[in-house]
Amino acid sequence: MTFISIIRFFEYCGIDVSDTASINIPRIKKQITAEFTLSPKGIIEIDGIVYNKQDVFDILEAPDFLQILSFQQLINEHEPLRLFLEKGIADDSLAEHVEQIKQNEGFVRYISKYFAPLFNREMKRRLSQPDFESAANWIPNCQLLLTTDGEQAFQSTTTFLAENLKLFKNLNKTTFLSRKAEVSPWTGNWARFMNWLPDMLFAPKEELAIQLINFCVEIQNTDVAYCYLISQQMVYLDYLDAANTQLIRDNHVIYESKAASTNVVPPHVAKKHRKADNKTLNYIWIAILAFFIITRLIGSCDKTKSGKADFKDYNLDVKTVIALNSIERSRTATPIKLSNSTQKNNKTPEGYLVAYLSFLNHPNDTNQQYTLRINNKTGINLSIQTPFEDDLFLFDLDKDSTVTISKGALSNIDLLVMPIDSTKDNIDRFDIKNNFYLAPKGLTTFKNTFDDTSLLHLLPPNPVNVLDCTIELINNQLVISGNDFKVVQSVTSGSK
Repeated sequence: MTFISIIRFFEYCGIDVSDTASINIPRIKKQITAEFTLSPKGIIEIDGIVYNKQDVFDILEAPDFLQILSFQQLINEHEPLRLFLEKGIADDSLAEHVEQIKQNEGFVRYISKYFAPLFNREMKRRLSQPDFESAANWIPNCQLLLTTDGEQAFQSTTTFLAENLKLFKNLNKTTFLSRKAEVSPWTGNWARFMNWLPDMLFAPKEELAIQLINFCVEIQNTDVAYCYLISQQMVYLDYLDAANTQLIRDNHVIYESKAASTNVVPPHVAKKHRKADNKTLNYIWIAILAFFIITRLIGSCDKTKSGKADFKDYNLDVKTVIALNSIERSRTATPIKLSNSTQKNNKTPEGYLVAYLSFLNHPNDTNQQYTLRINNKTGINLSIQTPFEDDLFLFDLDKDSTVTISKGALSNIDLLVMPIDSTKDNIDRFDIKNNFYLAPKGLTTFKNTFDDTSLLHLLPPNPVNVLDCTIELINNQLVISGNDFKVVQSVTSGSK
């Protein structure tokens, strides 16, 4: 059904309809008949829009003409909407106008039949490129559609999902190589498009998502970059069941590790995997470190040897062992409540920034999810070091940036915070004297000793219960602050 603006036609004919009480339909029809009689072809073209007598009379003779007139006046007030209805000109600014008028139920009932075919045509254009970002931007405009017109409005989208489902079902690790161009769009940002599709498309989009899971498993050793990029978007899908969501996350850890050496994985993400392939080497360094400690103890009476020179030869691997040992010592410490004056500042007792942070949960509420967002306001680049099993994952936290860690269903979040430079020298600084134990504000009872930590979710797609933690350096001392949590602090076990 084609929309025509009766307002423009009245203006062309010099018909004033501003005062609805004085509108005389028979008189208007006579004037319109005269206008069409004077037209050689029996049609009137205004600004590229063609009007014929029957279309105009259909509007005039409608029993709800006055309401139609008010709706058309509303359309005239929203220029992007009028341009789209009349000429199919689609602009992303249209969404702002849709937000303003979507609550007008009578208006939506009127416009839906005109809007649906044009909405479908525009979505088809954007998906034919395909441009997932542009398509996602277009979806909110469907708020001007009735449910009964949804099938027509999303006809091209349904076809698109079906075609891509067929594509991925017919691909394997061999045929994929010759059809990369068809798969390539799915290495971009498509999750938002899938998430925003209406509920009426739940079944086809779920089926496609499950097929993408299978496809990534199929090509994980054929093209790790493509596999990682597709999986990276699947992590953000929010409509799948818990089992498939967990499967996607578990698989993504594997794909991320495999692609860590490629340029598709950001450096700060790749860093956490760089030692995963060298576990055996780490155990060798542990043995060397043990040998060194025994040797140092035996020769401790020799005051001329400090042993520090020996550590420098081992670089980061030995430092990892030292950091893990330091964390274990901090984990055995018992948090104590701070005095009001101390708690207000939350300053480190030491003048350098190497700190152990542990997020404490309620002992009877380990399933409560929280997210810790650390804001680096120290003016220097930091390293976040997270223990996992017998290894240490490293993440860069540049100045004026943030890192977000989700506790999920774990009992603890704990980590080391230090300047990136301190991972290169000054090994003695891993003897941590700065311990901060964070707990949600209002939590009067917390787990006062370390329980467990597993692999944490970094940059979760949908963070919940976000606790903002700001780290600053004031007068050469580390200061931790936040409105959503409280801080309790203890000395490091072993330094008592």
